[in-house]
Amino acid sequence: MKFILDIVLDYKFLIGIFLAVPLSVIANLLTPRIEKFLSNHSNKYKRKQTIKVRKEYQQIKIFKENRDVFLEYLIIFVVKILVLGFFAISIYFLFNNPSSPLSFPRAFVALFNSFTLIMLLISVNLGLKVLDIYENVKNFDSYRESLSDFLLDKEDL
Repeated sequence: MKFILDIVLDYKFLIGIFLAVPLSVIANLLTPRIEKFLSNHSNKYKRKQTIKVRKEYQQIKIFKENRDVFLEYLIIFVVKILVLGFFAISIYFLFNNPSSPLSFPRAFVALFNSFTLIMLLISVNLGLKVLDIYENVKNFDSYRESLSDFLLDKEDL
């Protein structure tokens, strides 16, 4: 019995009891507002996502109908990726070559190595985006089919 009395008289226990009731009341009062906020945010996200998917669909539809435009798009992206990769590799070799006439502090070299890595990751990301668009153009019917489930507006497709 003394053990239970020690727990009840402990100040941590009393603070917990006195804070639990007001916090639960506040939580119950705030729950509808939080649900409304999350619902609005979710609806806005869905609308933005739908607009983005519709734009992508229109672009891929143009690429499917006009192969010259698609070829130009692919060439532009390949050139962008090559230039970005060449620039990143050049910076890497400039700052990491021990026989370079330029000498930089180690922190400066680490900063440019990070910059090089970011540029290479961007070029990989661009390449993956182009490959994804290529696959969607190549398999246009299955792409359209997958979007019809997402958009539910078959008249726009």
